[in-house]
Amino acid sequence: MQGKMGRLLGVVLLAGCPGPRAAASLSPLTTIGFYTFVPIHSQLPFLEPVGTTWCSSATGGYTMPPGEFADYYARLSRDLRPYQAAGMRVWILLLANMAQYHGESGRQTELGMQDWLFDPADTEAMEERLEMLTGAVRRLRGVVDGSSFFAGDPVRVPLAWGGSSVEARMDMARKVHAIVRREAPRAQFNANPWAVTQWEDLHMNCFRGRFWAREATNTRVVLWEPEPLGPSCGIELSMHKYCRSLALNSLLQERMPIELSPDARDVQRLRRRGVSRVWAWPYFPLDEVDNGDLREGFRVPQSETRYIQRFVDQARKIGINGIIGNGGFAEDQCVELVNL
Repeated sequence: MQGKMGRLLGVVLLAGCPGPRAAASLSPLTTIGFYTFVPIHSQLPFLEPVGTTWCSSATGGYTMPPGEFADYYARLSRDLRPYQAAGMRVWILLLANMAQYHGESGRQTELGMQDWLFDPADTEAMEERLEMLTGAVRRLRGVVDGSSFFAGDPVRVPLAWGGSSVEARMDMARKVHAIVRREAPRAQFNANPWAVTQWEDLHMNCFRGRFWAREATNTRVVLWEPEPLGPSCGIELSMHKYCRSLALNSLLQERMPIELSPDARDVQRLRRRGVSRVWAWPYFPLDEVDNGDLREGFRVPQSETRYIQRFVDQARKIGINGIIGNGGFAEDQCVELVNL
């Protein structure tokens, strides 16, 4: 990076980074893992020796007719077993308002496309989605050790959305948590509030500073709300302002203040409520320089470890006790995951 922007960004990334003498004050990491949309079994010889303890796979049942569920979940169970054989805890990633495919023509069948999202205020679609999530948890009961519930992604929101709020997302999270407790009582459950702002305002552009400022505010609404999901629910926090150039550049370009969030007080508040799993979920910064801040056609896996070490130290300093990296959409995107 060059010029004033680069110097400012460097100051932000270095702020609060503890040196070797401060190691004793860092929170121990009990979970180090990854999530993925595709099997990455070929990486196990690298991931297992470096201490990977956890993995998660996205569930994509919404992209196929329900008649194909039996074969799909049987295949997913088989895909998860090599990770278990390597000594890892295995979880699944449950996506939020994904409309179920019933064979309609003209709909794309790729994970995460806009065609798959429905308005959370549509009670019929919401009931169907909760029924499908119930089936997924039930079919994988005894196979997986836990489930993460994922809020969404800022560039994949249908224009049909409107007044859905952060509270609407929390209401769905409570219902999904209840499903997991009922269908798989021995399984753990985490909530991930990333992109919760899109449940408030679909027009907020993630390439502008306002989105990142509001995302921090709304995440705190989730963390500090008077009726949380309970101590049995863990939390996964994106922490983009600690490491992601897209977030930092967007704020700097608009001369908006950069507040590192979440911070130690957020983690301490969760601890006082009895929440034991408070994990960092840095997503793309751990498998690409930055997915949203690169020029078209420019994808460079980052093999340097200095900024990963800095991020890990900062996360541990505020009390984070687990870090989940992105295993990518293909087996060749795991350079930094191994470094983590």
